[in-house]
Amino acid sequence: MNRIRTTLIVYMAVATFFGIWAYSSNLTRKISLQKKVEIVFFSDSENDTKGFEVYLLEYDPSKRSFRFISSDRRMKVREISYNKAYEALRQMREEEPNRDDFFYMQLPFKSTNPHEYLTSFTNSWRSDFEGTWEFISLAIKSKSKGNCNLSWPDILTLLVEFFHSSSINFSYQEINLKKKNIESDIEQAPKNESIKIKFIDASGLKNNVEKTFAYLRANGFDPVDYKRAKVKKKTEIISPSEDISVAQKLAMILKMRYVEIKVEKEKYNIYGAKIMAGQDFNWR
Repeated sequence: MNRIRTTLIVYMAVATFFGIWAYSSNLTRKISLQKKVEIVFFSDSENDTKGFEVYLLEYDPSKRSFRFISSDRRMKVREISYNKAYEALRQMREEEPNRDDFFYMQLPFKSTNPHEYLTSFTNSWRSDFEGTWEFISLAIKSKSKGNCNLSWPDILTLLVEFFHSSSINFSYQEINLKKKNIESDIEQAPKNESIKIKFIDASGLKNNVEKTFAYLRANGFDPVDYKRAKVKKKTEIISPSEDISVAQKLAMILKMRYVEIKVEKEKYNIYGAKIMAGQDFNWR
């Protein structure tokens, strides 16, 4: 009797742990609450080596309906990152997205038409073991390479939602896009005219700060304020306004492709941006 009770307690504890783990993940929680989610997808075509095409996927779990949205012009980027996904969503929606409430991911298949691919895949995956395994492995690879901001429970949830769907659950919409290439906003960022920045060292490491500062000054950024802070794993660049062009430019200068850019509005601000240098900071 005690053995059965112990086994049940262990099973309940494991189930509770995984339930809490999954529910703490943003996308999984939204879907469990039947809330709509938006995911910026980057396609990786076998015949296109010049970049990634960008699509928006809207998913309504209450109706189990997927809608792929693309622009009337070809939207492409040279790399997959949080900032590129944010800019793509901003242009498609013509409004500032909530930075803490959107998702992006590299598509777990190779196709120039994700809507048609998924429509076909959801009807055939049960009999196509090789195609199904490739779909799952590419989704895992996307997460492992840092090409998405979904947690592992979110990846699993999204795959389950795809597998439970059929062709009738998918639709497609094309919208007018004012800008042809989302790279253009970054290229139009303000020229390096000695932009004042605040530098917060949260790396917990001994580094050549002056060498890094000299590199920044040579590229138009003037670190006029420096201080140390509690250690953080990830570097963050903080923009004082919704216009994140200076923060984007700073990320490019530092060659930090996957750095997160946050917006913390400040009415009285003398800095073009603040950088919180974590343990992954690219020191010079």
